[in-house]
Amino acid sequence: SSSSSSSSSSPFKNSSTAMLKLYAHYLQHKEADGENWKQKFVLRYQTPETFKISIIGDRYTGKRTLANRLGGKEEQAAEEGIQVRCVERAVRYRSKKYGLSICYSPQSNANHVAKLCANAQAIFLLVDLTRIQSLRILDIHIPTCLRLNPSAFLVLVGTKWDDVWEREKEEAAFRVLKVAAKRAGIEYVILSAKSGENVEECLNMVLDEVVGDKNEEKRKVKDPPLKSLGRNEVQVVPEQQQVACNS
Repeated sequence: SSSSSSSSSSPFKNSSTAMLKLYAHYLQHKEADGENWKQKFVLRYQTPETFKISIIGDRYTGKRTLANRLGGKEEQAAEEGIQVRCVERAVRYRSKKYGLSICYSPQSNANHVAKLCANAQAIFLLVDLTRIQSLRILDIHIPTCLRLNPSAFLVLVGTKWDDVWEREKEEAAFRVLKVAAKRAGIEYVILSAKSGENVEECLNMVLDEVVGDKNEEKRKVKDPPLKSLGRNEVQVVPEQQQVACNS
C-alpha cells in the first residue's frame, strides 16, 4: 500500500513519537503473537494498577516530608491554594509493577479528610512524637476514616521519633501511641520521614496488606531503638523493647 494509505490507517497518526513507537510494537507483535496478540499486547503495555495512600494529620506533623519520602522525591516547598496534593511513584511487588499515589493535605478539616479517605487503599494517621498533644486528632479521625472508608488499611504512624531525646517523654510518647493503636484495633509504625528510618518497611507492610496473599503472614515493622536510652547509657531489658501490636 502507499505511504498515504498506510498513514491514514494508523490510529495514532496525529500522536506523539512515543505513541508511534507503541503502534510499531503493536504491528510487530500482532504478527508474532498469533491469535492471542490482543491479550498479549494489552498485558505488555497496560497501565499498572494504581493504589492510593492517604496521609492525614495535624499541621506540622511532617505530612509533606513523609509523602515525598514515600514517593522517592526530593523535599519540595509547599504550594499555596492546593487542597490535596499527591506524589506519584512506581513500585515492584513480587515481580509486578504498581503505581502509588501518595496524597496529603496541609489542612485536617472535615472536607479535606473526606477527600483523602475517598478511594484510599491505605490511610496513615500521623502523630508527632515530639508533641504528644497531636494524639487528640485521633479521637476524631479514626472513627471518621472507619466510617468513610471501612475497607481501607489504617496505620497509626508516629513521626519524628529521632527528635525525641528525653527518656521520659520518649517512653510516654511510645506508650500512648501503642495503646491508642491497640484500642482502635489498627497497626502502628514508628518512623522518621527525615532520616528515612522504617519508611520503606512501612510501605512494604502496606503492600503486603493491599496486594499480598491474604493467607500469608504479613510483615511487621520493628520499632527503632530508643535513642534516649542509648544516649543516657541505660541498659535496655527485654521488657522495654518495643513489639508491634497485631491489628
